[in-house]
Amino acid sequence: MSDVWERIHNNGNLFPSSFHSDDDDDSDGWSNAEEAAAGTDPRSSLSTGGMLRPEVTILHDVILNLDNNGNELYAEVATITWPIIAGKFYTLLYSPDMSENSWITLQQAAAISDGTRTGNFPVSPTEDKKFWRVTVEDMDSDGDGLTDAEEYKLGTDPHNAQTIADIPDFWLAKYFTNVLLAGNLNMIDPDADPNNDGYTIMQEAYLNVDPINPNNLNIGKEAIINGDFSDPVIGTHNGLNDVQADPGWDYWGEGGVTGWTAVFGHNIELQTLAAETTGNQYVELKAHPAGHYGIQQQVATRKGMTYLLALRCRDRADVPAADSNFNILIDGAAKCKISFDDSIEADNLTRFISPGAWKTVPLLFTAEAPTTWISLVPAAPPQ
Repeated sequence: MSDVWERIHNNGNLFPSSFHSDDDDDSDGWSNAEEAAAGTDPRSSLSTGGMLRPEVTILHDVILNLDNNGNELYAEVATITWPIIAGKFYTLLYSPDMSENSWITLQQAAAISDGTRTGNFPVSPTEDKKFWRVTVEDMDSDGDGLTDAEEYKLGTDPHNAQTIADIPDFWLAKYFTNVLLAGNLNMIDPDADPNNDGYTIMQEAYLNVDPINPNNLNIGKEAIINGDFSDPVIGTHNGLNDVQADPGWDYWGEGGVTGWTAVFGHNIELQTLAAETTGNQYVELKAHPAGHYGIQQQVATRKGMTYLLALRCRDRADVPAADSNFNILIDGAAKCKISFDDSIEADNLTRFISPGAWKTVPLLFTAEAPTTWISLVPAAPPQ
């Protein structure tokens, strides 16, 4: 029994533990599991809420054009009508005796709206009996884990796994069931923060966490493997220049990026560091002890937006210059190689820095997801 089906028929909540698949809560002759498969309401015995049972009517002397070769007169015609639910796939079959291999398919198609479906078929005068049945199956046209029928009920697109760009429909169905059932899909703002934890609906969907309860995700705070940083500040720029760069750290000098200023906008990280003096925090990128290999942090970003990573660095003291070389990775892909040894062969990613002095390295990158991993790793284990 689908969790989404349960939420649709229980005010956005799962049914209690006392709700069993083999029970028939509404006493309509259908078990709860059968109603789940049919997409009907397990607490309503009224069609179409609780039953999908075909009704058969026999008509006499009916003119039909069944073979598209013109109208023909039939002495007896069976009219089979049954309720349908949008998104389900129905097959109408008949059999002369209900034996296992005797069923013949007469009509099958997916339903695109709620209502009824009707089939008309001649009844042979030589047959003393004929049996009819309708099977119902689920479809998942976009492969997102929601059935088409569930998506029609929720108002999401059964042919698009992300009706709202970059937010999976399955995640929306789990956390916003009642909002969707009320027809308020367009009111879900990907940039909203309903639990006030600092991260948008889009970012929490990307991480598959609950957007209603605070998650303490620590996005934007360092996951330090070797060393320690102070917590960064996440900018909440409101047009009043309320978050600015620390003037003690010049991002923009020493060959900085033209056109950038030291003001931070929405979800751009600001790491407040003073000028380099004894006692300030820093991280040495070295591979010892075993398993300690660089640093990385996950920052909240906007997909498609371009960011500036400004990194203050210098070579390690008392080691060969090549032992301080490191790579800057964005989401695991090398975007820049920092080298303090100009004897190595250069490529289009390498930037050479003179040993012995702190240097600001600017790097532009475009976010490919609502969060981005930034990693700094040694180019090779130090000798």
